[in-house]
Amino acid sequence: MTSDQGRERHACRDVIRHLEDAYVARFPAEANPAPGDAPAPVDASGTGAEPSSAGVSDALAAELKAIKETTGKKGKKARDDDSERFKMLNLDMKACAFIRMRREEAAKCSPSDLVRDILLKTKAGGPDAPRSKHTNRIVPCEDVSFAGVEDIVKAAKPLVKKYFGGVVGEAPSSGEAPKPVTFAVTFAARANNTVKRDEVIKAVAALVPPPHTVDLTNPDLTIACEVMKGTASIGVAREYYALRKNNMRQCAMTDEERAAECAKYSAKPQEKNAEPSASDRVKEAVKEALKGTAAKEDEKEDEKEDEKEAGGKGE
Repeated sequence: MTSDQGRERHACRDVIRHLEDAYVARFPAEANPAPGDAPAPVDASGTGAEPSSAGVSDALAAELKAIKETTGKKGKKARDDDSERFKMLNLDMKACAFIRMRREEAAKCSPSDLVRDILLKTKAGGPDAPRSKHTNRIVPCEDVSFAGVEDIVKAAKPLVKKYFGGVVGEAPSSGEAPKPVTFAVTFAARANNTVKRDEVIKAVAALVPPPHTVDLTNPDLTIACEVMKGTASIGVAREYYALRKNNMRQCAMTDEERAAECAKYSAKPQEKNAEPSASDRVKEAVKEALKGTAAKEDEKEDEKEDEKEAGGKGE
């Protein structure tokens, strides 16, 4: 996901909250208990009597032991702690962050579906629509690889099979002809200038078998390739362009607000009668000087040609 510079943690906090809400909406039974909503201690004897102070002490000691087991030095959680369904990973990059989804939940529900649920609600509006002051784009990631064309293609193959029913050169996974859909491939790179955009797009698009066709205006499915330093992420998004390229801020705007935003950042055309700036005057002077030099060289060449012709006639 991308955010305002210096507000990466604020944006991740908002997006994680919205992802939790979207997941619980699909699986209500897996809602995490709110702080302070822990169940009251139960008497093991079944008599309904109040638990003894010794029982409470034992329960507290067991809870503290469990916390220490999942905690490293200086009170920090261990790296292998999977207690959080969604967690921010520090990429050490400005205006960009990564949110990890636990494998157990990702096997039940694709992160692409959760992101789509959030953006559809944001676009629909309303008092309960997801909002975030500092979040820009939320790009789903379903697999990661090294930032190389061959590695990206290798990671993209299972996703192409999943969403398009097969891969070029292989039999359909279901044994039946898949329903035709339109698709597009997008590419973005940050802190990496070795992976070429055209090479990745052509290689990934070549995996998609017929009868699926390319549509760069409003595709049904969009394969999003994002390169960050030495890592590449691959994901497939639905309604990518209809949801403003998964831009949460744009989805929350009205048509008038989006038009005003575009006008604010678009370059203002120079008026015909406006006085040229100092830099423009310098450019014009350089052009005129170059024209004069070229004209003088042409005159010299013409004089040489005339002298040759005159010498030839004299002979």
